[in-house]
Amino acid sequence: MKKICIMIVLAIILTACAAPTITPTLQPTSTNTPEPTPIPLSEIDLEPILLLSGDLPTDFQGGQITTSIIKRFENMPDPEQAIAQSFRAGDYGSDGINIYLYKSETDLLKAKEIVIASLQQGDKFEEISDVGEWAIGSEEQNTMFYVTDSKVVFIRCNALVYIELFSKGTNLEVSKTYAQRIDKRLKGLICPEKIEP
Repeated sequence: MKKICIMIVLAIILTACAAPTITPTLQPTSTNTPEPTPIPLSEIDLEPILLLSGDLPTDFQGGQITTSIIKRFENMPDPEQAIAQSFRAGDYGSDGINIYLYKSETDLLKAKEIVIASLQQGDKFEEISDVGEWAIGSEEQNTMFYVTDSKVVFIRCNALVYIELFSKGTNLEVSKTYAQRIDKRLKGLICPEKIEP
């Protein structure tokens, strides 16, 4: 019995003297997915989104695609990228679509003010709530030729977009519908998506 008691005491002493067991702590793993490297605005391919089948009434035809700022906006800050396509409907040509991409919000807002100042010399614009982050539109009837000149200007992320349609069969609704389609395409191309964990 004495031997058993001595053995128990020795076992307790040895257990107490043994090195403590270190339990590894688990570090929380990061749930953030790294953000993709953004494509420079100057390299985004905008040409495929300018005019798709069904965007406009059938009498509209797309003209030449250019990469310059139209003359009436030539005082705008230089964009990272500019692209434009004029349209023709029968005998009537129009500015069509013009997209200007800006890296700087300051330049984007300055360009917006220049466009507004240029267009509002004779046009009566109204706010449009369902295009872009900000939008205005106008519709003017040319009583001599019975032609309507409709315009939409909007901002989506880094883009300033100006659309003008000039023809007998157009109105602000046609321009607005086209603007909504361009807006949706632009959003997918240039707006950063929120990455969920």
